[in-house]
Amino acid sequence: MQPNETGKKRNWFRILIALICIGSGGWLLTNWIGKQIKPIVIAALSNQLSVPVTIKEAHFSLITNFPYASVTLTDVVALPVFTEKFDTLLNVRKCSVLVRWDHLFAKEMVIRRIIIADGLLNLHIDSSGNENYLIWKSDSVKSGQLDINLIELEQVMLKYQNDQASQQLNCLIDQGKVSAVIGEQLKIGAECSLAQPELIIDQITYLRGQPVRLMLAMDYNKTTGEYLFEKSSLEIADLSFALNGKLTDKDEYSDYALSISAEHAKLGSVLSVIPEKYSAKWRKFKTNGFASLKISVKGRQDNKQKPVYQISFKAEDCKLTASQPKITLENINLTGEFISMTNKKTEHIEIRHFDALLNNKKINGRLIIDNLKDPWVKARFNSEASLEDLSRFYIPSYLKGISGDLIIRNGEFAGRLNDPLTHISSGSISIRDAAITFRDRPVSISNIEASLKLDKNYLVVQNFSGNTLLSDFAFAGSFINLWSYLFSTATLELNGTLQSSLLDFNEILRKEQSPSNVTVYRIHFADDFSFQLKMQIQQIKFNQFLASDVTGSVSLQDRSFRARDVSFHAMDGSATISGSISSMSNDSLNIRTDAILHQININKMFQQLGNFNQDVITDRNLKGQITARLKMTSDWTDRLDCNTQTIVAESEITIESGELNDFAPMLALSKFLKGSDLNHIRFSTLKNQIEIKSRQIIIPQMEIKSSAADVSISGTHSFDNMIEYRVQLLLSQLTGRKVKSLHTEFGQIEEDNLGRTRLLLKLSGPATQPRITYDTKALKEKIATEFKKEKQIIKELLKDEFGKNKTDEKVQKENSKQKELEIEEED
Repeated sequence: MQPNETGKKRNWFRILIALICIGSGGWLLTNWIGKQIKPIVIAALSNQLSVPVTIKEAHFSLITNFPYASVTLTDVVALPVFTEKFDTLLNVRKCSVLVRWDHLFAKEMVIRRIIIADGLLNLHIDSSGNENYLIWKSDSVKSGQLDINLIELEQVMLKYQNDQASQQLNCLIDQGKVSAVIGEQLKIGAECSLAQPELIIDQITYLRGQPVRLMLAMDYNKTTGEYLFEKSSLEIADLSFALNGKLTDKDEYSDYALSISAEHAKLGSVLSVIPEKYSAKWRKFKTNGFASLKISVKGRQDNKQKPVYQISFKAEDCKLTASQPKITLENINLTGEFISMTNKKTEHIEIRHFDALLNNKKINGRLIIDNLKDPWVKARFNSEASLEDLSRFYIPSYLKGISGDLIIRNGEFAGRLNDPLTHISSGSISIRDAAITFRDRPVSISNIEASLKLDKNYLVVQNFSGNTLLSDFAFAGSFINLWSYLFSTATLELNGTLQSSLLDFNEILRKEQSPSNVTVYRIHFADDFSFQLKMQIQQIKFNQFLASDVTGSVSLQDRSFRARDVSFHAMDGSATISGSISSMSNDSLNIRTDAILHQININKMFQQLGNFNQDVITDRNLKGQITARLKMTSDWTDRLDCNTQTIVAESEITIESGELNDFAPMLALSKFLKGSDLNHIRFSTLKNQIEIKSRQIIIPQMEIKSSAADVSISGTHSFDNMIEYRVQLLLSQLTGRKVKSLHTEFGQIEEDNLGRTRLLLKLSGPATQPRITYDTKALKEKIATEFKKEKQIIKELLKDEFGKNKTDEKVQKENSKQKELEIEEED
């Protein structure tokens, strides 16, 4: 073995022995010093804190945070000065307290550095300005003992609430460093990264999740109570603000003079920090260009007042781009400001100047809004824009698409939005070659031309015309409460005259298609819209109904549609109708009608009106011309399905040149009439008063002089096609072969005053196969009535001529005659 190799082995051995000795000594020294130092550090904290602190464990180390000696405390909990909002000031999993080696055994240990990781910090200022985080003892500050070179924060959740200033901040301090020297002159330097911050001031959210980086340099003068900020900055996303100014904190108030500014910043970044309440509609658009933003906070804050927040902004040559399809609002130039005067509980927004180009068409204006809770607005605007281009930036929810040109000249508006009496507007609006499609209706309106004028709270319509695929319209009149309707909950009123060559409500009201491809109609009245219209319409079509030369007036108010003296020609005749359609709920309607009909073709009437939603008597059964006065009420669904139980009607009708065809109850009588065909009954004139209620048609007794027979009929006919008719037929019209059988089957017959013999029958049961019986009840009533009348006449005659006894004898004979005429009722 060479001497050099032997020497190397000895050196390695000596190093190993030295390391073992140093490690063992360090371990012994650490344990010995740790036992001595841990209570000193804890005592130092307790001596300098004015609130209780609890610690689960404490570990001393000379190496972990070298060149400092450290005591690592676990599960540290510090209580706040008061517990009005938060019952814990600080709760951290690990807190390391670092001290200088030469201070380890000093009588008064000075803490130089604190590392806090994985915890929660609750800071609170109550409505009187009291702070829950002033936990340092005043004597420790006076003695200059609290000289903290650095506080490091890692993954610490911060919750800050200032009741006096109506401020709230919640965030996670991802990484943070704070240096401070606390004494008569406090110097604080901080650099923090905040994740998921949420800043709320006066219930307005200013930060919502954007990453924030804070670099703070602050001096505090305890004598004057002044905080001075210099060379401080705040980064929000990719927007950088410079922070300067001062805050003076007195016993009874605080005084602010702070300025936060961002120069030549990206427009998108500026919009991202404007409260969502004011900028949400614009964030979905792509932005280009630069803007400047300056925020100032000035004024006193105490129990009675708060400082003024002012945001000034400016944009030059910017662009705002919408997609699907792509359209750009370019050459945007604007200046304005937002002021929040919380002591007066009001805000002020002013856009002093705005101009831009949209597809090379100019838009410009200015806007002032005072007090957002009860806004007073003054605006001026001009436009030569395409409606389709404008719709890429804003379109009402009920519209699917809009096109055409909008020209606004010298448009002006001023007034308090919630007070229509203050509204003043002027200017002219023109719409050219416009078209509209709707989201929930297949109908579209095209060829829209309009000439409008703003006048106070009115929109005067000098002309407004357009057409659908089948219909057309031209309107002149005015919209009342236009601005109140747009900006509040007022009802929009429309008054004017409507002209049309055709209004096809099958097209206008169609809302959807059923699975069977049958058109479904729905009627819905808006709560915030009313109108009064005079009509001059050449034709109206609805379902199968067709009317011409329609004149009269209609109105809508309080979800009730009313027609007054609407006259028209229809169904080969004419009519005048008044009535209403009232919305009782979201899906229920009540319809009332008062109609006068003149020479209406009854077959077409039943056909075009859907047989009045019944199949008892239909267009297949009736012909002729009807003149009538009808009053009816009924309930319907919004899909125009009738609740037949609610139909109540009264009518006075006259039918001329009438026919009753294939009417089942009449067919049942055919076998009893000689040489007559009751399939087709013709009559010259029929008059009666018909009632409908409880799903029954009530027919008073009437005479039908027809080609088949003279019939007297009365009774009821239900919507379920069940009948109970009482019929009188002349015996001379019955077949000879059937007379005997009728006499034996149905009983007695009787004569009328003209000496004609009548047969009284009753038809009951299903109309298609009615049961025919002798109407004994009617016969009894008739005989009893006539006998009573004759008895009285005879009694008076006998009394005058023969005296009482003869009268009694005559009465007995008549009673005997009555007994001979008594008959048995049907089963």
